[in-house]
Amino acid sequence: MDIVEQLRIDRENGARRLESEYKAGLLTLARRLCADGSDAEELVNRTFAEVIRSIDRYAEQSAFFGWMARILVNLHGHDTERQSATMVVSDQTAQELATAPDADALIFREVDAAILRDAIEGLPEDMRKTLVSHYFLGLSVSEVARLLSTPSGTVKWRLQAARRILAVKLGAAAKKPGGKAL
Repeated sequence: MDIVEQLRIDRENGARRLESEYKAGLLTLARRLCADGSDAEELVNRTFAEVIRSIDRYAEQSAFFGWMARILVNLHGHDTERQSATMVVSDQTAQELATAPDADALIFREVDAAILRDAIEGLPEDMRKTLVSHYFLGLSVSEVARLLSTPSGTVKWRLQAARRILAVKLGAAAKKPGGKAL
């Protein structure tokens, strides 16, 4: 019995099977989207809950993992929209900064990452999802097109437009007084 059929018939056992077969793959995807490992775990758990809740709407002509990945990316997009663009310095980063022989380099790395993260979060949602899927998740243009249910030509256009917008944003950030060139 395939997992979709099992989820439709016996959600409890199907849920256990879903987690055992797909958690590692979804967690890899979530870790590329989330800065924190516990956020990635939570995102995967919420994805499983949504998959189980909406299994009757799954159209079998699409790949099951791709359908789940689309749910995960959409949930993450909703989370990102609700969050403010604040930089949080983790305890590990603070410890690195306190003990590093070249603390300036670590500070610049954190600032550069925050500037890039803010610039990406400022993109329109469709461009942001396309850019993250392609560059951070390592998906090909055709895989991104399938994931986002968008033609390949649109994916290519979004990538090009997003790169132009980021070049302008990051160029302006690099020219700020006291800013480090990116």
